Amino acid sequence: MPLSERVAHDVLRRILAGEFAPEGMLPSERMLQATYNVSRPVVREAIKMLSARGIATPVNGVGVVINHNVRASTLASLLLAFHQQSVTLADMLAVRLVIEPHVVGLATTCATPVQIDAMYANCAMMRQLASQCDATDIAQRYNSANVEFHVLIAEASHNPVFIILTDVLMGGIWQAEHHANQFFDPAAYTGTADAHQHIVDAIAARDGATAHAAMVEHIQLTRAHLDQAQLLMQTVRFG
Repeated sequence: MPLSERVAHDVLRRILAGEFAPEGMLPSERMLQATYNVSRPVVREAIKMLSARGIATPVNGVGVVINHNVRASTLASLLLAFHQQSVTLADMLAVRLVIEPHVVGLATTCATPVQIDAMYANCAMMRQLASQCDATDIAQRYNSANVEFHVLIAEASHNPVFIILTDVLMGGIWQAEHHANQFFDPAAYTGTADAHQHIVDAIAARDGATAHAAMVEHIQLTRAHLDQAQLLMQTVRFG
């Protein structure tokens, strides 16, 4: 890996770790040179990489300003990498099946009452949306709420790595659901709302085993629904 890329990766790591705050300034070029023991051209190339990825912006006469929503830029880069590596929906669901049951187990011990209330509020919103599933804009709103639910659980784990991974995985799956939802049985919407409620009830009861099992079952049912929807899409396309 080139020196400039190593520097860029480490600066990004420090930003995500909170060492450098959003909308704050990066250290000067001279300080970065000293920190990483590299030349000025290497530092400038690293800054160009961070700028190209939407992480930071050089401002003449001021310095390098860290962008406000670094996490969104990072997620976009990861999703692009997934696309370049031809990551499939099945790949993402397989990873979710490994990660999310563990995450929900952490949430049963770490979630605060405020976080649990937010999960219940999300469930109520999804149930309301499920009852209106014939509305033209409901799929996008429902899928956004679905992503938010899983991110809320990741946040309740109090592990930032799980939050980022959940955002990435759910973002990729959201794109698949967005195209497939026109073929969903409306009962699938209600089924998802019911599954979410079961998961939150287990978190509120601090029942790790039940929460783990409920999340596994939920992801497996999601895979079955999306497989069916994709099959119907192929039938419509080639039939």
